[in-house]
Amino acid sequence: MNVLFTLLGWLGLGLGLLSLPAALFVGPHLLAVALGFTGFGLGSLMVASGFRRRTNWATWSGIALCAVPVLVAALAVYQAANAVEWDSVAVWGSVATFFAVTLVAIYTHRSGRRF
Repeated sequence: MNVLFTLLGWLGLGLGLLSLPAALFVGPHLLAVALGFTGFGLGSLMVASGFRRRTNWATWSGIALCAVPVLVAALAVYQAANAVEWDSVAVWGSVATFFAVTLVAIYTHRSGRRF
């Protein structure tokens, strides 16, 4: 989990910071996306740090951090299916599936779990 959240953190932080200059000139809708990616990246790096130390808060923060993209991607799948855009359904469906599987993996491998 530590490696996964470290990679997600650097990816989110990189995408957010790289799109920030363009977002400042384009408009507030792109600025919100850039800040969201940056926040997701920083949150993922924080969760990765917690996983390295095997803390309980990292598990629940990771679950909360993965739940947001699952909900957003599920809404995007619903909208794309209503508009009959099957390529968008495939992309957003794979994003939703990735974060849902990550969420389940975090929950089943949490620290302090009793068998």
